[in-house]
Amino acid sequence: MKKFTYLLFAGLILAACGDKSTSENASAANEKVSYSYDAENDVLEWTAFKFTEKTGVKGTFNTVEVSSISEAKTAEDLVASLSFKISTESVETQNPERNGKISKFFFGTINTPEITGKLQELRKDGKAGFEINMNGKKVILFGDYTLSDELFTFKATLDVAAWDAIGGIEALNKECKDLHTSTDGVSKLWPEVEINLSAPIIKKVL
Repeated sequence: MKKFTYLLFAGLILAACGDKSTSENASAANEKVSYSYDAENDVLEWTAFKFTEKTGVKGTFNTVEVSSISEAKTAEDLVASLSFKISTESVETQNPERNGKISKFFFGTINTPEITGKLQELRKDGKAGFEINMNGKKVILFGDYTLSDELFTFKATLDVAAWDAIGGIEALNKECKDLHTSTDGVSKLWPEVEINLSAPIIKKVL
């Protein structure tokens, strides 16, 4: 009898715990939320490389417009709508003289006053693809991404050769030959540029 009473009591406890868990899960599942893009706090950074040993030079752009649908039911739907527009004249490296040379000799050579793009693919394996329009050519750039209810990040390496922009690299390197010459006597500006995007997300419980 005591054993039966114990089992009954234990069963009631487990049932009570189970009901609470089910209730909480149902409440979470029924929670209505919306997601929007925090355009005031996004960060787009790039790193170019000079010298044979690939020394990084970091920069960004002062005029970057990232947009999306105003609201979405999921973070994935919000990110899937991301697009951007960059004014290349606003290039910023914390060096005014270098800013002017990049704008004139790289972007000027490839006739690209503006870079535009949009998200094309968001894979389950952590890879994302942005279609980027530069030098009159559209190419999908794939990279690694992370996504939560609060933040979307994207990191990739862009090779300007894919946009037929090697002429811009050569023109800029010629203009900055001495500045790009390392101890080995070789003047080098690499065509690969690392891209890092950090896009904050606002989650709102309705």
